Amino acid sequence: MKPLDDELRSALKRQEPPEGFAARVLNRLESENPEQGLPAHNAAWWRRPVLRWTAVVAACLLVVAGVARYQHRQREHARAEQASRQAVLALEIASAELRTALDQAQHITAQALAAPIKSRTPME
Repeated sequence: MKPLDDELRSALKRQEPPEGFAARVLNRLESENPEQGLPAHNAAWWRRPVLRWTAVVAACLLVVAGVARYQHRQREHARAEQASRQAVLALEIASAELRTALDQAQHITAQALAAPIKSRTPME
């Protein structure tokens, strides 16, 4: 692995920048649009009214679609909660009806057990 280390050292050793490097960097910085902080070639598309309005309309459509989706989810959630409350109410009503029927059955059974047994008379 020693040759690989040597190759990496030689490839990554410090080098002086080429002549005029600093001047090119400064020229590029001066060509940037100071108002928007974008280079002139990147800001050019924003100066075209058609593209600018297209971007604005697209952003508005995204916002409207997002709001519509949020409202749809809220309505679905409200419907699900309402259905859940109705199911619980139906179960409570059914439970109360079953309790009433059980009480009546127990009462009838208790009356039947407490009633004296009538003796049969033979038929003549």
